[in-house]
Amino acid sequence: MFAGKKSAQIREILISESAWEEMTCLFAPSLRKRIPEGSYRLQWHNSNIPTVQSHNPVPLLYNSSVPVSRYILIHNGNYPDNTDGCLLIGATKGDNFVGNSVTKLNELKNFLTQEGIENFTVTITSCYVNCSN
Repeated sequence: MFAGKKSAQIREILISESAWEEMTCLFAPSLRKRIPEGSYRLQWHNSNIPTVQSHNPVPLLYNSSVPVSRYILIHNGNYPDNTDGCLLIGATKGDNFVGNSVTKLNELKNFLTQEGIENFTVTITSCYVNCSN
């Protein structure tokens, strides 16, 4: 199962799965809102974001409190400006930067397709002090 942790800056989420390498995600508040803590189910979504469309479908997060219509997606992008409340996936990270996002997105999509996207949840938690990644 995937699990996420926000960093002290509430800008990073690490997603990992045993026997699968770690991925880094940046996020910005969806519709200028933060992504609430909680466990999220996943489903496929065809985005209309121009830079994401060629990578459709992408994973969409939802739960009983956060509807599908909130459109919290995991997609490609390198900078906070590339997202508005979505998770940007990548292999490397820097100050407000995620690298190799398309490669990692494709790896995640292949993994979720192979194992069944419906078999996974993403858990988002807050960490403000002394957080370990």
